[in-house]
Amino acid sequence: MKKLEREGPLTLTYQLTEELRKLVMTQYKPGDLFLSDKEIVEKYGVSVITVRNAVENLVSEDLLVRKRGKGTFLTDKKISNNITVLQSGTELFKAMGIESTIELISAEQIKADHLLSKRFEVPFKTELYKLVRVRKIAGIPYSIETNYFTTETCRDIIHLYQGNSLYAFLKDTYDICVLKSHETYNAVLLDEEHAKLLDQKKKSPAFRMEGRVYDQYDRLISLEESIYRADKYEIVVDTDAGQHRATYVIGE
Repeated sequence: MKKLEREGPLTLTYQLTEELRKLVMTQYKPGDLFLSDKEIVEKYGVSVITVRNAVENLVSEDLLVRKRGKGTFLTDKKISNNITVLQSGTELFKAMGIESTIELISAEQIKADHLLSKRFEVPFKTELYKLVRVRKIAGIPYSIETNYFTTETCRDIIHLYQGNSLYAFLKDTYDICVLKSHETYNAVLLDEEHAKLLDQKKKSPAFRMEGRVYDQYDRLISLEESIYRADKYEIVVDTDAGQHRATYVIGE
């Protein structure tokens, strides 16, 4: 039996909610049968009322769903990204109470091809750094995130970066604060390489994001290319009648 703190400032319902949230995020997959109320009572030594309140908190967050006569199950909740707010992937998940992990797939020095040289506004075959990472939630691949940097701006990043929050690393290592970005999203079908990294079938639907990231001095710091699983990700846009929203539609 795991005991909760009964004399502290936090209520038992709050403590139990957080304990159950950790279980959901780390030990279960979407669609799995969760613990029954009776099992939770026995595991944590709390009342049925406390258990019901804690479970209902996670139900209201769309992490769990109760099915009459069957039990409590994990939902297949998508990650909602409000693209009008600039934040790193780590910050996005943290705000949702979700712990994500980063797996560094590759870190290499390359020469800019014609497309990269045009986007970065540097000469053809300029030396660049390239990082490829896979972000996971409870061990399940969620996105592939690729970043390009100039060798002058982020010297030796391929040797120094170890796979933590990239924005935090840029701030701590190079005193670079990411303050602005320009992002373009497209619907795509996964190729064989991306499908393998995301544990999906080839030609599964996905979102592709191309971004340009700027620092506190309005310098172009990085080019971003991210692939998001369509079954795990959705785009949210908040609008205000009194505020202009820049929208660009390109092509047919």
